Amino acid sequence: MVIYGEYLFLENLATGLMILHLTQVFSGVRAARLRLGLGGACCGLYAFLIFVPMHVLPSLALKLAFSFTIVLLVFGLKKRRALLKMVLLFFFVSFAIGGITIGLMYGFGVTGVSANGAFYMGASGYLLVTMTAAAAYLMLRLVADLMKGRRMENRTTDRVNVYLNGRKAALLGLLDTGNFLSDPVTGRPVWLMAESVLGELFSSETAAMLRMESDPKKLMTILADGVLCGRLRLIPYSAVGTEKGMLLGVRPDYIEIMKEGEMEMREDIILGVYHGGFGCGALGEPYGILMHADRAKGGLVCND
Repeated sequence: MVIYGEYLFLENLATGLMILHLTQVFSGVRAARLRLGLGGACCGLYAFLIFVPMHVLPSLALKLAFSFTIVLLVFGLKKRRALLKMVLLFFFVSFAIGGITIGLMYGFGVTGVSANGAFYMGASGYLLVTMTAAAAYLMLRLVADLMKGRRMENRTTDRVNVYLNGRKAALLGLLDTGNFLSDPVTGRPVWLMAESVLGELFSSETAAMLRMESDPKKLMTILADGVLCGRLRLIPYSAVGTEKGMLLGVRPDYIEIMKEGEMEMREDIILGVYHGGFGCGALGEPYGILMHADRAKGGLVCND
């Protein structure tokens, strides 16, 4: 049998991207597109291990090492529990897609060769395998969406404490299920903070500058050498009447969220500076922060 290297790489690149994206969906942990692409490329290169003779135990050890490496590379998790759960999810998604794909291949009578725990086929089978893997992806994505729908919270507000450079702001947060903003570099979700909050988190000079200057690029240049150095982001967005808008984002130290008497801490949030407010709650308290849609749909790893 002739194995075409370019087809082998592209098929495993596409499948790797599907697996990593589904792992992201199930876990609730967002990854930057660049990291996802790099992870997919690594999956494509990993397929060439068919040419390396290997016994069962070394092959299994290599698969485990690759799984931990790819999860660290793409998702950058630091906590051991979250890392372990993410690796298990990666295995689950990989086995699910692989099982469905192999089952469909068997049904269509596609022939191939097995080596190092993987299955490879001739040139005519690559397109079919990619299509069946895509079908498996859609099926698992539907399962993930159904699971997340079951986790939807009835509550639309949370008490939120924001910490930034030694300052603290105690705010009322409003859930916005239409807010899907994310940092294009890191993939972190963006929560919008009202203009009224600026005085609590920044010095009077910085807060005044943020209120007066509406151009985020100019603000990046002005504030880049100050205490916010390394914390600033440019967040692209689109809205009604604004096709290619830009927001200034600030990375806080961390955020505390009160939930059913327990406190959840998150370090993966970017705060977007919004020139305006979000209205008031039932008791007349103004909303200080507009939360991302991921607060409504949790994941299996995102809160670890």
